[in-house]
Amino acid sequence: MRIGAACRAAFYALLVGFAVGAPLWLAALDTPFIHTSPSRSFAVHQLVGFTGALAALAIAGLEVRRRRSSSLQALLPILLPLLLILHFLQRIWAAALRPWDYDVYEYAARVVLRGADPYSAGVGYIYPPLTAQALAAAYRGAARLQALIGLETDGEAVWLDVFYLHQCSQLVLVLAAYFLCQRFARALGLGGLWAHGLGFALLIANDALYETLWHGQVNLWLLDSSLAGLLLARRAPALGGLALAIGAHIKLYPLAMLWPLLVSRCARAMLWTGVAVFALALLQSDLGRDWTLFRQFLAHFTGTSYLQLAPQNNSLQSILWNFARMTSGGAVRLPPALLGGLSAAWVALAGGWLLLRTLARLRERRAGPPDPCWDRRLLLAGGAEALAFGLLVSPTVWPHEYLMAVPLAILAAALRGRERPVAVAAGILLVMGTPNFGIFPLSYRCTAGILMLLGLTRPGAAPLRAPAGLERQ
Repeated sequence: MRIGAACRAAFYALLVGFAVGAPLWLAALDTPFIHTSPSRSFAVHQLVGFTGALAALAIAGLEVRRRRSSSLQALLPILLPLLLILHFLQRIWAAALRPWDYDVYEYAARVVLRGADPYSAGVGYIYPPLTAQALAAAYRGAARLQALIGLETDGEAVWLDVFYLHQCSQLVLVLAAYFLCQRFARALGLGGLWAHGLGFALLIANDALYETLWHGQVNLWLLDSSLAGLLLARRAPALGGLALAIGAHIKLYPLAMLWPLLVSRCARAMLWTGVAVFALALLQSDLGRDWTLFRQFLAHFTGTSYLQLAPQNNSLQSILWNFARMTSGGAVRLPPALLGGLSAAWVALAGGWLLLRTLARLRERRAGPPDPCWDRRLLLAGGAEALAFGLLVSPTVWPHEYLMAVPLAILAAALRGRERPVAVAAGILLVMGTPNFGIFPLSYRCTAGILMLLGLTRPGAAPLRAPAGLERQ
């Protein structure tokens, strides 16, 4: 049976590979049977709508045939991801132009290829080296492959194809997020159909996800790595640690998972996370022979003031600065030093708040009868809350980054969905269900929603021992 599952997975992977690779070949054909946009970049994004839909329908059809059941319980786990992928195939076509955020990554990759410093010669690149290095490696690989099969090898054309591959990877990550979300929901006590429906709803009606795709952002990597790390921490700590390490090398948010790993007694997963972080750094530094990019990142990270004050930025610094400016008619502008001090104080207060929540959870465990599943629920709840606190204390946090609030939304639905459905829905809508806009002070709805969901899931009101979630099946 395992061999059969492996063969089936390999065949599905081939179909996905066909869906991604065929548009690059079809766009290069000179045939009247294919009419696309004059731009090759638009053409491949159009054609992946056809090949992607074909592959998705084929896989769904094979799964329906394999399960041999027409019941809702059997078909829903097939139909929902099919609808999800068909929907986001349209979004990929709509985002065929390289946006500014992706340009930041690409330009950093171009600088890396030249052997220069992406943090000084780049354009606003503030992240660990992995994203720039990965795009640079993708460029080299795509150029060699195109030369091998006789396609256009002009440098700019190759960069356009790298962007196309990045967008295709986003589709795969959306699908992975769906399955990880439903596993996360089931582990917190939601029944199968509710878990599938919630995972689907949180992705299909998620403005943060649309912003991520529109801006070419990398937040899906962070969401998937965090969810995978939490779900695998006990069963496969090495894989869980690797997942968290990959996310941490893209942005630092997944490092917040170390706290719930510690308090839920997942020492092996913590150890493997550290090993994987170091191993990936070794690979990126030519087996330790060249740490230049990491030194440049640390110098930039520790020496830069992240004072971005647009109303869409939900960081504490942005909120305080804009409130002072707006309420004084522009007369008061808080100095950066004061904003930095207040931000540091808020980080300390938020850390204390998270510590108090954790201690309350531990007292809850000691007060009740033995529960073999309690530590697992503590890990999942703690991970969702740690990501949310990471969003609250970040020096800069834009609406697309609230994709990482999805675990907290699942936690709130699982713990308080039956008891407080309207409040849970309102909190989720504030965080990720409403479009992005820059109207002061309504643009801080994301922070308000996070605080609301954290209030709903606080210990005592939402005990982990007996989740008051939706009806289980």
